[in-house]
Amino acid sequence: MKTIEKLEQAKQQNVSLKEWGINRTFYWAYRATAYTNNETIDFDDVIWDKDVEEIIKHCKEFGIKTITISSNFSGAIDILGMFADNGCKVKGMKKVISQCTDFKTGKNKIINAVEVEIY
Repeated sequence: MKTIEKLEQAKQQNVSLKEWGINRTFYWAYRATAYTNNETIDFDDVIWDKDVEEIIKHCKEFGIKTITISSNFSGAIDILGMFADNGCKVKGMKKVISQCTDFKTGKNKIINAVEVEIY
């Protein structure tokens, strides 16, 4: 995953994300993805309908063309529909690295995610 300087600065300075114009859901997905070393930002937690447009805006701002959504939250289909309604394309399925440990292997679990292209 590429490093986003604005988000790294926010992390270092411990600032209010709202003051910096950074969507909280996007920020925490970025931080979690940095931990898991996935190649694209993976949203492994709930995405609220109010977050979709800001997530798309941030993706465009930071040159991100693809994200994944691995959260199994209820309403995920409606959220994917909102991404599609805002000009994105649900591309298909992809495997990503989870933050959770597989206790059989001692490594992070590999889980399913939906891949979304940002236009």
